[in-house]
Amino acid sequence: MNEELHRTAVQLNLKSTDYLLKGHLGSGIFMESLIGALIAAVFGFLGALIPLSSPLIIENNVIIPLALSYISLAILGLFISKTTAGRAPFWITIMVFVGIIVTIAGYYLKLIV
Repeated sequence: MNEELHRTAVQLNLKSTDYLLKGHLGSGIFMESLIGALIAAVFGFLGALIPLSSPLIIENNVIIPLALSYISLAILGLFISKTTAGRAPFWITIMVFVGIIVTIAGYYLKLIV
C-alpha cells in the first residue's frame, strides 16, 4: 500500500503521501489493500484446512493429505502464473517441488509419521 501511495504521489508531483491519504484516492487504496489482505487470510486458512481436514475423511492414510496438498499447491501455482503473466507449467512445477521439499524436511524432522 505504501509503495503504491508513494508512486502515485510522485506521478502527481505531490510532496507527501499525506494528501493522498486524506482524499478519496487514499481511502480507495486503503479499502483495496484491506480487501486484499482479507482475501489472502481466508484463502490461506482454506489452503491449510484442505490437508488438515482430509484425514478426517479417510483415516490412517498419509497419501491422500499429501496428494491434496500437492494438488492445492499446483492450483496456487496456476493462479500465481495467471496473476503475474508467468508460465503456468513453471509455476505449477515450482510450487509442487517446494511442497515435496517441505514434506521431506517434515519427515526427517519427525513431524510427519
